Amino acid sequence: MPRSLARLRRWYGLVGLGVTRVVGSLVHGGTRRVGYSVLGVAIAVALLTVVTGIAFGVTADATVHGEGVDYVVVPERGTASSAVVATGDPRLGDVHATAAGLREDERISHATPVLRQVLQVSVDGGSTQEYVAVVGVVGGENLDLVAGVNVSALTPGDPHYANGSRNGSWTGEVVLNEAAASVLNASAGSGLQFATAPERNFSVVAVADAERSGPGGSVPVAAAQLSELQAVTGADRGDVATHLLVDTNAPGVRDRLAGLYPNTEVVEQRGLSTYQLGNSDLPLAMAVVAFLTALVVGVLFIGTTMALAVTADRRLLATMGAVGFGGRSRSLIVLAETVTVSVLGGILGVVVGRAGIAATNLATREYLGTQIAQFHLALAAYGLGVAVVIGLLAAPYPVWLSHRGRVTEDIRR
Repeated sequence: MPRSLARLRRWYGLVGLGVTRVVGSLVHGGTRRVGYSVLGVAIAVALLTVVTGIAFGVTADATVHGEGVDYVVVPERGTASSAVVATGDPRLGDVHATAAGLREDERISHATPVLRQVLQVSVDGGSTQEYVAVVGVVGGENLDLVAGVNVSALTPGDPHYANGSRNGSWTGEVVLNEAAASVLNASAGSGLQFATAPERNFSVVAVADAERSGPGGSVPVAAAQLSELQAVTGADRGDVATHLLVDTNAPGVRDRLAGLYPNTEVVEQRGLSTYQLGNSDLPLAMAVVAFLTALVVGVLFIGTTMALAVTADRRLLATMGAVGFGGRSRSLIVLAETVTVSVLGGILGVVVGRAGIAATNLATREYLGTQIAQFHLALAAYGLGVAVVIGLLAAPYPVWLSHRGRVTEDIRR
């Protein structure tokens, strides 16, 4: 038999011995340290799975869209951009004409550009100004919720735009969600002023019902006519907006949307009304923090418990050395045991994490009307991969402990 094949079979046997020792200890009720090690890794991986699942959900829904809107056209860098820094987003130009052309397509129920800005707003006669996320849209019969606000109270067609002349009637219409109405102390009929153009008159035409608001309802949001918001923010130059919402049931429309603007992407969204409120780096930061936390907690926990297990098994390891198991062989057995414990913890952690995501979505559907976390098979593979890394990083310490002491002294203990 070739030497390399014999060595491979020997390694396979040693790894199998380590795996068998761990499984046997768990099945037959051996030392509790192994069970604690599995539980520790499971907790770390479960936390990783839940937080990363939430990050996936935040990323997937990280745009402004309306109820029933099937496609959202966004600049490439704007897919997960932040409402708080919306003034720096890439934008789409000539949006009124583009949306009007789309509305002529029989396959499209409605299309509207969306301009989003965070502005200082005050009630007429008020002494304080509050920051409010303002969304400009072109209203229509088939457009309901945008950014968690029911925009049906806005006059359809954006009258002030007037086919590009921008000399049509100024409606000054604003719809507030309850959070905005609360911070501004405003109600239907209240006059409003935007700090960017205090000479322009606005008034509240409706306050959105909280039951019909999306998960952005806890953040002050206002909806206004697109051309009027453009006029008070300077976005009328170039007729720009941050997004384009398209309501359609025809899959072939996607190809047309993809060709509207260069350097844009078409995001499919269904049945959810949200307004992204976090920073564009938030999902990534959540995932990174979850990874580092799981890694550190897992390595420290399993490294400590497996080191205690090796110390308790010192006499057995010494006996192995006495009957011919060399130092490398014993190290490989300890390494296999550590990684096996970590992988078992990873499997349990993925299962618990999946249940945690389901529980999270159940709670958010109950209180927010939507689910915020997503589970994908890639998450399971990710969790198991992190568990393997935890085992490999934690192994050196128990392996080092397995070499301490002398065989004869350990056997006499």
